[in-house]
Amino acid sequence: MRVPHTFSIIFGLIVIFAVLTWVLPAGQFDTAFDEGVGRELVIPGSYHIVDSNPQGFMSVFTAFAKGIIDSAEIIAFVLIVGGAYGVILKTGAIDSGLRQAIRRLGKSDKLVIPILMVLFSIGGTTTGMYEETLPFYLMMIPLMIALRYDAIVGVSVIFIGAGAGVLGSTVNPFATGIASAIAGVDLADGLNHRLVIYVLVTTVSILYVMRYAAKVKKDPSKSIVADSLEEHREHFLNQQDDESESSQGEFLASHKIILLMFASMIGFMIYSIIVLGWWMQEITMLFLVVAMLSGIVSRMKDEVFWNAFITGAQDLLSAALVIGLARGIVLIAQDGVIMDTILNGTAEFLSGLSTYAFIVLNQAVQLGIAFLVPSSSGHAALTMTIMAPLGDLFDVPRSLIVTVYQSASGAVNLITPTSGVLIAALAMARVSWINWVRFIYPLVLINITIALVVVMFAL
Repeated sequence: MRVPHTFSIIFGLIVIFAVLTWVLPAGQFDTAFDEGVGRELVIPGSYHIVDSNPQGFMSVFTAFAKGIIDSAEIIAFVLIVGGAYGVILKTGAIDSGLRQAIRRLGKSDKLVIPILMVLFSIGGTTTGMYEETLPFYLMMIPLMIALRYDAIVGVSVIFIGAGAGVLGSTVNPFATGIASAIAGVDLADGLNHRLVIYVLVTTVSILYVMRYAAKVKKDPSKSIVADSLEEHREHFLNQQDDESESSQGEFLASHKIILLMFASMIGFMIYSIIVLGWWMQEITMLFLVVAMLSGIVSRMKDEVFWNAFITGAQDLLSAALVIGLARGIVLIAQDGVIMDTILNGTAEFLSGLSTYAFIVLNQAVQLGIAFLVPSSSGHAALTMTIMAPLGDLFDVPRSLIVTVYQSASGAVNLITPTSGVLIAALAMARVSWINWVRFIYPLVLINITIALVVVMFAL
């Protein structure tokens, strides 16, 4: 059976949600701006029916363009970063640097996966690292392929590493912080069981990725993307001109300078996000500046520079397009005014359950909402004003309601096609969403179960 293309799957979801706007009644909650949280919050009990706005033929086929417009900042970020990386790749610094790193690692390369995943998980659990991970894939994927793993391992080290941290967020201000503020509890409330989830999920995720990586290294035919291994090696490891010195693997002084600039830029980027409050546009500027400096250091001709930039941007064009298409799913549901209807109906259903049934089904609801709202802060603003008071009826601490929400949001973001970051990362790695699902769905189920069991024991 032939697997549908990722674009076909996402477009199919747009059609499904458009049909739902004709089936479900349109409705909305009233909202009010909360100064403490700094955003509009739903007012519990204010749900009311509004005029329907079913999404028809025009809406379905304009969702792609609207999604691109709505995601313009991240799409521009992806294309310009891809172009900048194309220039750096053209200098030969990445290729020769990888060869040097592999020679130095020797038999210690097995340690690379757990060490890097722990570092990214710390970023996820403390700062909610997500979009910020995008530049790292351009380095990690070639490294993992050069170490005789595959592109899926390259994506996993970053995405699952950071994702495990987000799923087990301890002090992440964009997930736990906002949700706790909305629920009216201190960020420290429930920290102990969130820490347990973080340790367990991160450990299991590392073991899962390492087991798969070892299997691929031993027998490449076991790779989920076995039919693309040679193509990936050719694309990620052999992009320099055959006649150039860099193609022979010599680690030149110019390569060292370029890699030092690149590493310094990554370090400053992390600092600028956390301390200076910089975001997509400023990060894009950093990559463009380093690309231009790299061109100067390598004495690259003007025409060669811009051709390399265009080629790099072209490599990520599919990623940029699919980000816009995925955003169209959310816009269809929003324009059709059915998201609040779905939330209100599930809240009414949950109100008549036992405590343990409430926890299980509350998690199921949060998983469904996370699919529609991949933004953790947006997810919190939409659901916590309803779910936190609902938990009071079952004597469930609000801190546990926060934990259920964040674990569901984190788990879904590991697999959902509505996540622009995931789809962009897979496009960079030239891995289809279907192949990613084949690889990760057992881990997602395990992590959901871990979070649920911890919450049950914490009752």
